[in-house]
Amino acid sequence: MEDEHESVSKTLEYAYNDWCIAQIAQQLGKEEDYKSYYKRSQSWRNLINPENGFMNQRSNGGFQKPFDPFEVNNNYTEANAWQYTFFVPHAVNDFMTYNYGNAGFEKKLDDLFSVSSKTSGREQADITGLIGQYAHGNEPSHHIAYLYNYLSKPHKTQKLIHQIQTDFYKNAPDGLIGNEDCGQMSAWHVLSALGFYSVCPGTAEFVIGTPWFDNIKIKTASGKTLEIKASRENANSIYVSRMLLNDAIYTKWSISYSDVINGGTFEFKLTDKAPEQKQYDIPKSESLDPANVDFYAMPAPSINAASITFKDSLVIDITRSPFESTIYYTVGGDFEKPEKKIFKKPFTIYKTSTINVWEEDVNYKTVSKTSTAKFYKLPHPDWKIKITNPYNPQYHAGGDDGIIDGLLGDENWRKGRWQGYYITDFECVVDLGKTENLFTFSARCLQDTRAWILMPTQVEFEISADGKKI
Repeated sequence: MEDEHESVSKTLEYAYNDWCIAQIAQQLGKEEDYKSYYKRSQSWRNLINPENGFMNQRSNGGFQKPFDPFEVNNNYTEANAWQYTFFVPHAVNDFMTYNYGNAGFEKKLDDLFSVSSKTSGREQADITGLIGQYAHGNEPSHHIAYLYNYLSKPHKTQKLIHQIQTDFYKNAPDGLIGNEDCGQMSAWHVLSALGFYSVCPGTAEFVIGTPWFDNIKIKTASGKTLEIKASRENANSIYVSRMLLNDAIYTKWSISYSDVINGGTFEFKLTDKAPEQKQYDIPKSESLDPANVDFYAMPAPSINAASITFKDSLVIDITRSPFESTIYYTVGGDFEKPEKKIFKKPFTIYKTSTINVWEEDVNYKTVSKTSTAKFYKLPHPDWKIKITNPYNPQYHAGGDDGIIDGLLGDENWRKGRWQGYYITDFECVVDLGKTENLFTFSARCLQDTRAWILMPTQVEFEISADGKKI
């Protein structure tokens, strides 16, 4: 997050983009490009925090704390962790087995649709059409209701799809629950009304939902027609009890693109009660074996510490991935050549240090990306600061000490190194701990008028030798 704002959204969306590029490379016979982009498509692994199961922003080599999955902030694009945690459309199977298991993943989905719909942090007009923290009014959520099919729990998908179609699409001027960006709200509605949806564009299949109409005809570019029929027991019949493709029993929770364009008939038998679970084939999705070293990308380990700055000493811990592996690290100050060590237990640093950590799997001969962190010994450990007025919790710069820790923010205020105040004065007292000769003192402020960040109208400095007389 200190390198790029909206880092979680960008990492996840670029990972999916890289997967799409890998598919093109494979079709073109570009094997090395295919392997390279396929490995890059697994960058999502670096963001799953094993402690909370969310896609958690990383900062200074580790997961940022404090963390609130309900908070809308600059680490996500028009969303929060609840809504982006499920954005791994190209590797659903890998994603749900990596940190959850089937039961854990189902619970995570259930929680998404049942937790409070209140958000914290920034007000975001795009977060609309809420069912729990599922936000149908914004693109990152659109595939999520279909993910129950990957758990062989399609009735949960069918119930949600019907609810969304019924509650969030009306024939009225305000009939769309969200912002119609390039037609994505309508596209979801049209596809879902057919009875299926493209969870992962780039794969040649659609995931089954529940049809909206009793009879639909799709005329394909080949000149053929696919007729979709829905036979209902009554008006409340939304659950799929049986499917027929060209009069043959169909036992998959997805339909291929080729089946659609080849035409014929696709018939749904619908009932008003969720039927007994059928052992139908789940949708295809990536499921990588770590032994496949040409394609598997090991996640980078996490570097953990109480803060980025310290007065006397700081304890450093490292969190490994779920795999049996060896963690190596180096610790060095400026202009030092650090020694490579094997991590066995937390260690302590006593000076400003740069730490590099990586993971190696001896059995699979796989090496992770390197996580890098720098921790700073405070230049004035005896200084104390008291801030009178509260800062905005999204722009805390590391807390009160962020004002005097010597770490400076740059022009991109979204990275989190600035402290921000909204409709309030900023006032603080810095206690140097002893009488000192001062030659200069100053405050650094930032202006970005596009974001309504403005310079202070007035700045006053006051000096006291005893904390009483100015």
